[in-house]
Amino acid sequence: MKLDNLLIVNPWTGNIGPNTFLKNFYRNLDYSNIKLTVIYPEKDLISEEMESLGINVIYNKHISLKHIKNFFLKTLIRFSSEFYLIFFYLNIFRKQKYSKCLINTELYSYSLLVPWLFSNVYVVVHSLSFKKNGFLNKVLLLFQKTFVFKYLAVSKAVKESLKLQGIRKNIEVVYNGVNLQKEINAELERKANYKILSIAHPVPHKGAHHLLEVLSILKDKAEFKWTLLGWYSESSDKEYQDFFISEINRLNLNNEIEVLGNVNNISDWYRQSDLLVHPSESESFGFVVAEAMSFGVPVVAFKVGALHEIIDDKINGFLIPAFKTTLMAEIIYELIHDKENNIKIRTAAQNKIKDKFDNAKNIQRVFRILDLN
Repeated sequence: MKLDNLLIVNPWTGNIGPNTFLKNFYRNLDYSNIKLTVIYPEKDLISEEMESLGINVIYNKHISLKHIKNFFLKTLIRFSSEFYLIFFYLNIFRKQKYSKCLINTELYSYSLLVPWLFSNVYVVVHSLSFKKNGFLNKVLLLFQKTFVFKYLAVSKAVKESLKLQGIRKNIEVVYNGVNLQKEINAELERKANYKILSIAHPVPHKGAHHLLEVLSILKDKAEFKWTLLGWYSESSDKEYQDFFISEINRLNLNNEIEVLGNVNNISDWYRQSDLLVHPSESESFGFVVAEAMSFGVPVVAFKVGALHEIIDDKINGFLIPAFKTTLMAEIIYELIHDKENNIKIRTAAQNKIKDKFDNAKNIQRVFRILDLN
């Protein structure tokens, strides 16, 4: 049987949303008639796992997308990276023919000309950031769509944003999926300390600074243990990262919140938590929210982006008007003193994930769109 060659271009490293999609993809792919090649920036745990599965990983650090605040520097690097990619792609396709090419980011435009010449190009759109990046980004998106066979938007919010930018055809909504967990124990015992969890990458739009206001309101009113995970990362905004820590010290909040980096046992953290507080200012999907709900953890979040597609307010979680930190603090205070431990909300949260965000079902939809079944 002839193998179907598939190429994935993935410029991301680490435990972020696009790589969650990538992991779900390669862990569920049927390799009996598909040969997968992934272009990846540098070796990490994800690429090592891919190699252990027999996936051909081509490393190229020049495709890596880093957080850059300066608009002109970001634009220069973006254009030069795509110019480089044209020649890189030519070399890749000269050595091997690929029937399909999956680009796991919406940030590339004119460099897609080369894959388009040889294969069907699919682009997975993980972001809403193009909404606020002005005329240049709109032009690049319109240019990009010339080469794209189909867009895969990770939420309805992303699809609508693409349509507003002038891309109105060939868009499929493919929600990220999460692995289903065992049903929660209806007789869950109340913990001695109310444990609140937040998980945020250290960049401004993830909104960790809003937690400072919430903590300042709650610190003298309630007893809790709050942990922020994912804070230390090579791709972080270092200035913002340092600002956040300095504000914790200035506001004397060290006893209220513990700040940690990435952890390998995230499932244990979900199981031990009473509540997830998600302060993000923009979410194209909200994987952390869906993952927490799969463990039956209620979520309090701002009503932004696609989060209303996951959370049904006051049914399986709580949506706060952006960015009403006082109201967010009030809701958290009420939950801390809820003796019932919100069993109904916890159960409803798990049921929502089972209905719409089951990884086993959602990734099969991706495979059908790519005609890989």
